[in-house]
Amino acid sequence: MNTPVYRDYDAEEFERQYNARILVPDCEETVTALTERSRKYRAGLDDPQLDIPYGTSARERLDVFPAADPRSPVLLYIHGGYWRSRDKDSYSFVAEALAGSGVTVVVCSYSHCPHVTLGHIVRQMRAVCTWIWNHIEHYNGNAHQLCVCGNSAGGHLSAMLAATDWTEVDVTLPPDLIKGAMILSGLFDLEPLLLHSVNEAVNLTPESARRHSPILLQPTLAGPFVCAVGGNESDEFKRQSREFTEAWRERGADIEYVEVANRDHFSIVTDLTQNGYVMLQKLRQLLGQ
Repeated sequence: MNTPVYRDYDAEEFERQYNARILVPDCEETVTALTERSRKYRAGLDDPQLDIPYGTSARERLDVFPAADPRSPVLLYIHGGYWRSRDKDSYSFVAEALAGSGVTVVVCSYSHCPHVTLGHIVRQMRAVCTWIWNHIEHYNGNAHQLCVCGNSAGGHLSAMLAATDWTEVDVTLPPDLIKGAMILSGLFDLEPLLLHSVNEAVNLTPESARRHSPILLQPTLAGPFVCAVGGNESDEFKRQSREFTEAWRERGADIEYVEVANRDHFSIVTDLTQNGYVMLQKLRQLLGQ
């Protein structure tokens, strides 16, 4: 029997548990298809609001897809990629499902590890929210109705935003800046990643892993939250979502756990293009649609 490296997992199985690319071998084809769908969506817009800077570095850029009516609810979507890959250009499709039904959608990029630390990326996401507060009314958005959604690493970053003291970020921001969150296949306890190959890029230390583990933090957003994971995902991704939901519920958050049948780490996101999809319905409910 091989020696366990974490819980009861040996090195090979532990790698698999936290490596969605192994679990879903065709994932790159899936992301390529979504990137193309997102490109076509942007190309079909009359006046796309693209590559707007929210900071000074090259990757601190966001796209805004305005709703038709002023003071519409706002969704910030944060992409995944283990904090080391992907960008906003693959995720415009989220706006295709929502902007036409009365939601202003913001999709952002961020810098990648190992070029920056995870703490730097968290600060970038807080800067995006600050930008939204100060500017989104020019794009028919209501800054008082901001929800966040993210997948995988983006789910982690969404949870970090939901545990942010906004008055410490900027004294002009309201403490309840974020009104709701949907987290898809997120990571909430980062200490296991200290033992995983992903840490070759992320460079977590024991201290930074604890500091950026949402499961250990106090939510500043009472809810509503939806924390979802695919039924076909690894046991560790499911455990992380279940235990995070339980921890934040105990700390007073209004949070719902959803295990989405027949979805994996990627299809839980890609199916947001389907009107009958349960997670798109829940996202619309979160946004008051």
